[in-house]
Amino acid sequence: MRPRRALTLIELLVVIAIIAILIGLLLPAVQKVREAAARVACQNQIKQVVLAAHHCDTATGRVPTAGGVWQFGGSSGLPLTGSAHLFLLPYIEEDPRLARIAREAPISLACGCSQHVANPETLYAPGIADVTAHPFAVCPRVFRCPSDPTAPDGVAPGSFGGTVGVSNYAANLQALGNHQYNSSPRNLAASFPDGTSHTVLFAERYGTCRGVTANWLEDTPTPHAPVFAYNRGVPGSYTIRLPQITPTTDQCDPLATQSPHAGGAIVGMADGSVRLVRSGVGFETWQAAVLPSDGGVVNLD
Repeated sequence: MRPRRALTLIELLVVIAIIAILIGLLLPAVQKVREAAARVACQNQIKQVVLAAHHCDTATGRVPTAGGVWQFGGSSGLPLTGSAHLFLLPYIEEDPRLARIAREAPISLACGCSQHVANPETLYAPGIADVTAHPFAVCPRVFRCPSDPTAPDGVAPGSFGGTVGVSNYAANLQALGNHQYNSSPRNLAASFPDGTSHTVLFAERYGTCRGVTANWLEDTPTPHAPVFAYNRGVPGSYTIRLPQITPTTDQCDPLATQSPHAGGAIVGMADGSVRLVRSGVGFETWQAAVLPSDGGVVNLD
C-alpha cells in the first residue's frame, strides 16, 4: 500500500503562522503606498484649484473672492453670493452644477447680502443647502482630499443642521479677500506685493473639526466656511494659526488648517506651485506666507 502524503496538524499550523507573519509585514507597506498615492492625488488636486483661480483671473481680470458676491456673465449676468469654490466651478468644468445651484437654491434677503448688489431680487446663493434635498450641493471631488479622516465621502452633518458638502482646501482669506471686510477685486498682477511664489492661496483642512463643518458653499468668513486666516470683525485684523499635522478630531483647532498627511501640510501657492509645509515651520515664516503684502518673502520648503 502507498503511504498517504498529508501535512500534520503541527505543520499546518506552522504554515498558517508564516502566512500570517508575511501578511503582517506587508500591510504597513501597503498602507504606506496607499497614503503616498493619496498625497500625490491631493497635491495634484490643490494644484488644479490654484490653476482654476489663474484661469478665472485671465478670464475676468480678478481672482475669486473667498466669500461674497460675484457677477457671472458681466454686468448683465446673475449675481451669486458664495465661496471661492462656488466661483471656481466654471473653471473646473462644473458649469452645469453652478447653473443648477443658481436656479434651485434661492437665498433669503434677510442674510444682509442685498447691500452688495443693485438688484437684490436677482440674488441667488446656495447658503447651507442640505445635500439630502439638493444632491448637487455635494462638494466636487477636486475640492476634496482622499485622505480626510473626518468626511471621506465629502459629506458631513452641518454645523447648523442638515447634511452639507465639505471641502478640504481652504482659501486664504487674507489673499483673496471677503465682501464683509474687503470688497475690492484682487488680481494676480497687482494684489500680491510679496510675490505670488511667496503667498499661500489654498491650504488643506479637515472637513469637520470639533463639530465645525467646512461647508464648501458658505460665504461667511468663519470656521464654518472653507477659509483660513480669519478677520476678527474689523478690516486689517486677522487670526493666523500654524497648520496642524494629522491631529485627531478632538485635538484639531477650527481656526487653523489641518493636514491628514504625516509628512506635512500641502499648500497651493499663488503662482500655481505646490509646497509641503513641515511640522517644524516657524510662526513668523507661516504668517509671512499667508499675508500677501507684509513685506515677508519666505521659502516654505
